[in-house]
Amino acid sequence: MEAEDLDVANILTSDFTSDQDRFEGKLSSESGNGRLIYVNQEFRNHEPGHLCLLNLKKLIEPVKEVRPHHHPLHLTVCDEVHRQGGYVSWAHFPSWPGIECPLDVAMEKLDGLEILCVLEPRDFPTFMKHVVPEHESNDGLRLWYRYLNCGFRLTATAGTDKMTTFVTVGANRVFAQVEGELTYQGWIDALKAGRTFITNSPILSFTINGHPPGISVPLSSKRRKPVVEIEAAAESQLPYHHLEIVCNGRVIAEATPSGSKHRARIRLEHPVHQSCWIAARAFEDIQSYRAKGLKFSTVHIQEGTLHGNYFGTRRPETVFAHTSPVYLITDGRPIRSWDDAQYYVRFLDRAIQWLRTEAKFAKDSDKRSSIEAFQTGRTIFQRRAEEAGQPGVP
Repeated sequence: MEAEDLDVANILTSDFTSDQDRFEGKLSSESGNGRLIYVNQEFRNHEPGHLCLLNLKKLIEPVKEVRPHHHPLHLTVCDEVHRQGGYVSWAHFPSWPGIECPLDVAMEKLDGLEILCVLEPRDFPTFMKHVVPEHESNDGLRLWYRYLNCGFRLTATAGTDKMTTFVTVGANRVFAQVEGELTYQGWIDALKAGRTFITNSPILSFTINGHPPGISVPLSSKRRKPVVEIEAAAESQLPYHHLEIVCNGRVIAEATPSGSKHRARIRLEHPVHQSCWIAARAFEDIQSYRAKGLKFSTVHIQEGTLHGNYFGTRRPETVFAHTSPVYLITDGRPIRSWDDAQYYVRFLDRAIQWLRTEAKFAKDSDKRSSIEAFQTGRTIFQRRAEEAGQPGVP
């Protein structure tokens, strides 16, 4: 932590580790010199997905071994964590959205998604990909954007997922804007508020009308269409190709970095026609790597990307950073998208089919209650699609 200037480290005990005795239910006694260490937990059930559980006062059972069945659902885990004042993010979301993520989002049980972790966020899901609709056109980043377009507020988080010596601790990290003195609780509060950006090299700054990420800004169109002032900047140790502003997933402004510190800046006034989310991102092009045949689903490679070669990380990571959104709410109307809500209706249809045909349950009542929960999630996305209105239909 000292070497990497890492202020906060979450050591996640899990079913495959042997460090449960290091859990203290509070800031670790190993903390010191302004370096905050907290032993927390990664809760895993492979097909449903993995959860990062932070700020725990007690571990969530079972810690060992992985549940032999697919019931109870992760919903119960999220509720127990929140009763402790804890924080729940979906682990390595782009590569492992799992079966249950859309349900947990629909039920508003997740505080954030781990967008930058393990594999390239612009690559496609690797695990349980047969459940993901239109898999080859929905990378992890787009899956996050689709949730945001349905009106769900999900903070961008990151994690190293360091399980070998081939990965530098803190190689992927989340920066959280803490109010006042740095404390672990203050850091958790910043995550919950969405005042974050994730990165493996570029340092991002981003505001709308002076507001940082995570803020919801009310706007009124009674007199005229509102216009917001957007400012973003990125500076990186490693070169990147684009600084972009995205609105509901669509690029509305772009700048190219220059100079030895790879700096880029964007300032613009943007008219807001409807409720939306806006965020900033900086990234390296990846098409040249793909043209060379590099497979981003490969976990350990001897040589490959600029980022991996520089840091000695044997994972095919590219230079990438992204802020959490600022939410602009016009005339009190929520953010909605018919297409994206319908996408997750299809996702949950596939998940329900998997529950009926492949999932493992101890008894029939567990299977019925699980399917009913997923049907409830489907109804929520269907309702949000109806609130958006079908495109082209008055």
